[in-house]
Amino acid sequence: MIRLKDFARRKGVSYMTAWRWWKQGLIKGERIGSLIYVEDTDEFSMILDYRIKELAEQYGINYSTAKAIYDRGFSDGFRCS
Repeated sequence: MIRLKDFARRKGVSYMTAWRWWKQGLIKGERIGSLIYVEDTDEFSMILDYRIKELAEQYGINYSTAKAIYDRGFSDGFRCS
């Protein structure tokens, strides 16, 4: 397990985006004290990729636009579940 901060850095996203993913249940992990530790697996990348493709298909936009929307944290209005 790694800290959420390090996970975000490895995935190339902001801490807040990673935190939202953790809150939405996309990333498995746990809070220990004031720190959040998450599992760093390739499974997460596959799940995220699937959800972004689903978002793009649902709203008729291309993949890169859907990824930009998701990465910027505007996913609340574009739920894929």
